[in-house]
Amino acid sequence: MKNFFVAVFLSMATTLSAADFYYIAHRGEYMTLPDEPASEVRKGRVDAPEGTRPAFERVRDNRVNAVKLDIQYTLDKVVIISHDTNLKRTTGHDLPIATTRFEDLKNVPFLKKGTVEGERIITLDDALGIVKDCQLFYVDFKAYTPAMMEDAFKIFEKHGIPTERIVIATFTKGALRAAQTSHPEVRRVLHISYTEQPDGTFQVNGSVSCADFEEVKTQMQAWKEEMDLYGFNIPVASPYTTPTLVRELKAEGCWVTLWYGHSTEVADRFRDSGVDGFVTGMPSSLSAYVEGKSRKP
Repeated sequence: MKNFFVAVFLSMATTLSAADFYYIAHRGEYMTLPDEPASEVRKGRVDAPEGTRPAFERVRDNRVNAVKLDIQYTLDKVVIISHDTNLKRTTGHDLPIATTRFEDLKNVPFLKKGTVEGERIITLDDALGIVKDCQLFYVDFKAYTPAMMEDAFKIFEKHGIPTERIVIATFTKGALRAAQTSHPEVRRVLHISYTEQPDGTFQVNGSVSCADFEEVKTQMQAWKEEMDLYGFNIPVASPYTTPTLVRELKAEGCWVTLWYGHSTEVADRFRDSGVDGFVTGMPSSLSAYVEGKSRKP
């Protein structure tokens, strides 16, 4: 496995800048960074319902440069925004999206977060009407079907968003493989999750077993070659996700983003690793922190 990554030198690291770094608003901007002493690690605080109109309006109003859109298909084939396949967590009501009509879904209010209450689920069309000026769109097909992918791209086209600004970024390998043929011009990124088991082996993306972390990297390389991937979105919570790993992946020509950038500790640890972006619920707060500017009120 030693031949998987070429030798990497620390001199490769580059300081993040607004010109080439993305703060990818995950589920919109639904978190802020509390005002605490600058010497302390600060974590994002949820103060708006995720994936709702106010969360996307913050992306627009704060001029966040990238946004992640988690999309699902309703029973009546409406493309909607939702991270989960069921609205139980966000609304308290057990409503599977795939088997519920949009009219029934939108009648259920999201749970109150911060001072924001009474919000309803929105469509991809609604979301793009708000955030269409973002530089980059991370699109996650949560419950992929070929028809949903085609409907989604038609909605992007309706809003004048070219495919160069779209990245399919998902755990759903079926969507990535299908897009190789149907939309080869669109960049493709695989979400990665790796968990060390009690016996020292690793479980990757919930289904692949690897003997050690070197084998995890070998598996990632195999997926990259098989699906002609642009890169990976890797989990910052794992102790195996380090600045050195980011540099190794970058040396192999991979685009690399981290999920999730929800604290100043993550920003400090990875700011000079060469990473291409943070997937974060608090993009404007994190941007202000990394850039060394005063946080917006």
